[in-house]
Amino acid sequence: MRPEHPSDPPLRQLAKEAGALSYTDEGTGVPLVCLHGGPGSVRDFRWIAPVLTEHFRVIRTEQPGFGGTPIAACPEPDFSARADWFVRCLDHLGINQSLLLCHSLGGGYGAAIAARHPDRVAGVAMIAALGLSKHRGMRSASLAQLVTPFLRFSRLRTIMMPIIREGFRRGGFPRSVPDDAYVETMRMVAAIDFRAHRKHLETMNAPCFIAWAQDDPLVETAISEVLSTTANAGPRHVFPRGGHNLQKTMAVELSNALKAWSATLNLNADRSLESQ
Repeated sequence: MRPEHPSDPPLRQLAKEAGALSYTDEGTGVPLVCLHGGPGSVRDFRWIAPVLTEHFRVIRTEQPGFGGTPIAACPEPDFSARADWFVRCLDHLGINQSLLLCHSLGGGYGAAIAARHPDRVAGVAMIAALGLSKHRGMRSASLAQLVTPFLRFSRLRTIMMPIIREGFRRGGFPRSVPDDAYVETMRMVAAIDFRAHRKHLETMNAPCFIAWAQDDPLVETAISEVLSTTANAGPRHVFPRGGHNLQKTMAVELSNALKAWSATLNLNADRSLESQ
């Protein structure tokens, strides 16, 4: 279920010397930092944010190469490099410790942040998240990923982009997604190191909330089940319906579950600076 209206606060921008992060900041309380998948943006959380802001300070972020965050902010797409860059951005936002809400590919970055910077993460919530092997959405795009390094050449890009667009649209992504976001998504997926991801999941200390839908067209249930048994203890929520974007389709139910989980963690908003 969705709330009556989505939330679309003004987009903010860190100065380039502070990390060049594009983000939104709304609500008060324990910081909950949102990490989108690929392609994605702060809009991926526009339906769940209105319910979450009743309990959290919700900070939605945009990965380098998406939305208003330039790829130059952190050109390396691997999980470890992005995790370190992201924590530097949190420093500039005055956030000492937070909960992470990670959707899809964002789960890989969330696990890396929790593993590499354990004192900064009180808990990780993974929604339809990256598992320990390629899911069907990745497998269906394997050929397109092979040509990703060559898409900087205009002729090949002209030939390939209609095929790439159609593949993403069949996966449920809107027509409004720009071509550069598709290309960056494939670059990120091609760079995934599943062994590193497993190591991050196995070494992180933070409790882990995991939710998925049985009708997800991209991430099959078996992938989520393996992730569920590998990640740290925490709530597990399985929805019979809701697709790949539970944070949109099941915003109210998911938000209520996150609030209940956070109450068990004995978090205190004072542990992070409330710099608005």
